[in-house]
Amino acid sequence: MNERLEQSDFEALSAWLDGELSDAAAAEVECRIQQDPVWRGAADELRSLHEALDGYTVPAPASGLARRVLAGIPARDLTESEIEDLSAYLDGELPAERAEAIDRGFQADPAWRETRREFEEVDRLLDCYTVPPTSAELTGRIKSAVQKHARRRQALRSV
Repeated sequence: MNERLEQSDFEALSAWLDGELSDAAAAEVECRIQQDPVWRGAADELRSLHEALDGYTVPAPASGLARRVLAGIPARDLTESEIEDLSAYLDGELPAERAEAIDRGFQADPAWRETRREFEEVDRLLDCYTVPPTSAELTGRIKSAVQKHARRRQALRSV
C-alpha cells in the first residue's frame, strides 16, 4: 500500500477542505476519506494545519512592504516547474546534480541570473519582516505541520 497521496489526490483533498469542489467531487473525496486510511490520515493532517493557521492573526505589514515586494517580483514569465526549481535551489533543497544544472543555466542565461537576483531580493525583503511572537503551542503546531509537509514535498521530489 502506498503511504503517500499522489499530488493530484493531495490537491483534491486540499480543495475539499477549502470548500472549492463541486458537490459531486466533494462527495467523492469524502468517500475516499471514509474508505482509505491514507486519505483519512492526510485529511487529519491538513485539518490540523488549517486549524493552526486559522488561529493565527496575521499582523499588518510594515509600511511600503507590499510595494517593495511587488517591485521585486520577476517580470519574466516562468513556468511552474522553473519556479519550483528556482525556489528549491535557493532553499538548498535540490539534489547536487540538479543544482549543478541550474548553476550552468545561470552562467549561460542572463535572464535567469536576473530572475535569481530578483528572487533573492524578494527573500531578503521578506526576511526583514518581523512577525509578532505567538504562543508556544501555536508555534509548535505550525512547525510540526510545516515539517510534515516539507517531508512530503521532499518525498515527492525523490519520486
